[in-house]
Amino acid sequence: MKFKPKPIPTLMTIAGLVLLLSLGSWQMNRLQWKQTLIKEINEGAALPAVDLPSDGSEIEKYKYRRVKVRGEFLHDKEVHLFVGPKAERGRPGYDLLTPLKTEEGNYVLVDRGWVNSDIKSPERRPETLEEGVVEIEGIIHMGETPRRFTPENDVAKNLWFWIDLEKIENYAGINLQNFYVRALKKDKKNIYPIASDEFIKVRNDHLQYAVTWYSLAIILLVIYFLYSRKAEK
Repeated sequence: MKFKPKPIPTLMTIAGLVLLLSLGSWQMNRLQWKQTLIKEINEGAALPAVDLPSDGSEIEKYKYRRVKVRGEFLHDKEVHLFVGPKAERGRPGYDLLTPLKTEEGNYVLVDRGWVNSDIKSPERRPETLEEGVVEIEGIIHMGETPRRFTPENDVAKNLWFWIDLEKIENYAGINLQNFYVRALKKDKKNIYPIASDEFIKVRNDHLQYAVTWYSLAIILLVIYFLYSRKAEK
């Protein structure tokens, strides 16, 4: 049986192959980048915590390190970040973002952890309002970018869906550093607010995606050859 491809299916197949192979190669490049990132994160996680620079300078050097910061919480400027079901029986809740006035007089936003929605109001959880100088150990983050379908923050109701440091700064009426610290859990007890027990969680699905795109390219090629042989009959 002769193989005699038709022009239009051939052009469409070539275009499809170029697209699918490009997507697969892009995912492989992302895989290499992600593996390097995970290696850097794991190396940073193995190191002891360091004191946060007093002026917040050269903060990029500390983004994969545990840091310690000391100061007093400004609970009257607390921000409520909706995070949905999380740590307790699938109930919705909020992360408490509280400015910390450091011993050097700077203001750093701290993600202290999660509370369920029943005790969102500070009056219902007085035990969470730590007074005096505290020491926080956590991870530096550089703010967030909203996803496509993330709702707008409702500043008037103190209801936040993503961490917009500039708007939180305006809401609190203080000059915050251009990063925030996500507190890490000190022990295994689920004491409110429940801090994160993960260092930095990074998804790495690029290999699966690459295999998917390359597999689709092979399937497309097989279909093309079968179609061309069938058309010749």
